[in-house]
Amino acid sequence: MSLTIAVDAASGDGGSAPAIAAIKAVLAKDPELEIVAYGPQAELEAALAGVGRAAVLDAPEVIAMDDPPLQVLRRRGSSMFKAIEAVAEGRAGAALSAGNTGALMGMARIQLKMMPGCGRPAIASFVPCDRCRSEFCMLDLGANTDRTAEMLVSFAHLGAALHRAIKPEVAEPRVALLNIGEENIKGGKEIQEAGEILAASGLNFIGNVEAGALYGHAADVVVCDGFTGNVFLKTMEGLSSMIKNMLVDAFAANPVAKVGALVSLPVLKGLKEVMDVRKYNGAAFLGLNGLVIKSHGNADAVAFEAALDFTAKQLRQDLVATIRAELAAATAK
Repeated sequence: MSLTIAVDAASGDGGSAPAIAAIKAVLAKDPELEIVAYGPQAELEAALAGVGRAAVLDAPEVIAMDDPPLQVLRRRGSSMFKAIEAVAEGRAGAALSAGNTGALMGMARIQLKMMPGCGRPAIASFVPCDRCRSEFCMLDLGANTDRTAEMLVSFAHLGAALHRAIKPEVAEPRVALLNIGEENIKGGKEIQEAGEILAASGLNFIGNVEAGALYGHAADVVVCDGFTGNVFLKTMEGLSSMIKNMLVDAFAANPVAKVGALVSLPVLKGLKEVMDVRKYNGAAFLGLNGLVIKSHGNADAVAFEAALDFTAKQLRQDLVATIRAELAAATAK
């Protein structure tokens, strides 16, 4: 198994700086990993000079966040295209990019193709919740704004495979559909049909779950369409920032509150660590014949490092093979 990650080091909002800092940090703590960074050669070589197991390949074109995906899919000189190409040609085990999501998805589908039994890819990631500092897997987080019952069922199998690969200690993850109520008569026709199919799928399907129950770890795998998932994710990130800001303001309100902050400092540091959404950066494009990971476009060095860690973990767990086996078993039923 290749433990080489092809990094699109140029496409994020912050340019190459976050990727460079993250590459240095990850290689310093992971002696088995190798990284190939794609982007402006002179800039990257100067920044990564002397860093062992880090190679640089020139990719002068950069896909902008506002570039229409259909117009950039075949820009073979871009850092994004070249990173995915390395996976398609077997020179890397995974590709990581913080760039344009639509372009990344399109390029990945063109170069890697879809697995048999999977019609659409889905973006999946792990979300923190409040039970013993645990987390649940959620998908789709933005790849597909439409939905059919068949797509939701496929996403359930993909999410279960991802959960088993990342958390092998959970043999049968609990799978649920995100809905406006727990009753099986709730939601649109597609959700109701998906629920009927999943009930006989062999997955550990527990039915519908409401958004308010997710942070209590009501399910291990939560399935929804990409529009709903992306709105949920962005809302969670905004809420986390709001709570942190409110705590800062509350403890700075008066001298008594400041003393309380000093007394509570160990607890506050732990809470800050758990609520830091940067630590959960990294979402997998599931269903492709290769491993492609999406980082937040505005990721700083800490967030990009988390995405690299996430990618390395999935490489070691051979996520693609796990998903392929999951889909084959589902198709055989």
